Amino acid sequence: MQRNRKVAMAVGLTAAATMVMTACGSGGDNGGGSNKTSGPRSSASNANGSDQSLAAAFNAATIGFVNKSDKTGGSLNLLATGDCDSWDPANTYYGWCWNMQRLFTRTLVGYSSKPGANNVAIEPDLATGLGEHNADFTEWTYKLKPNIKWEDGSTVTSKQVKYGVERVFATD
Repeated sequence: MQRNRKVAMAVGLTAAATMVMTACGSGGDNGGGSNKTSGPRSSASNANGSDQSLAAAFNAATIGFVNKSDKTGGSLNLLATGDCDSWDPANTYYGWCWNMQRLFTRTLVGYSSKPGANNVAIEPDLATGLGEHNADFTEWTYKLKPNIKWEDGSTVTSKQVKYGVERVFATD
């Protein structure tokens, strides 16, 4: 009986020591928030426009581009462990779905997509500016950028944008 207890204690202590050593020896962030890890690096433009070399690391994309490509076109494949509540931009509620939809939708204005902006800056997208409002903020006027096209090459019109805004409120 005494021997079984000693064996069980030795096995438990060995398992605990193994987990501690594994956790301490894992390669990753050194705890200082540095993006300097051993891994692929690329020359990237940061939020200020200067080039810097970034390693593929946690949150590296908040300060610059990792493995930035100069190619255009192609396919974008996304992988997620769950589905969005709706892929229709007018019906989406979850923030991560909004962020994914920024890859294939356009809005009058939106959060900045520049690394380092932490998505707190609002900037024009389809609009030329952030809009002008009346005295009591009940009416807003936006001017569309010229030469904005749909995927078929036809011009985006203010009537189409108006329809998109109205359908947000007409859920039927």
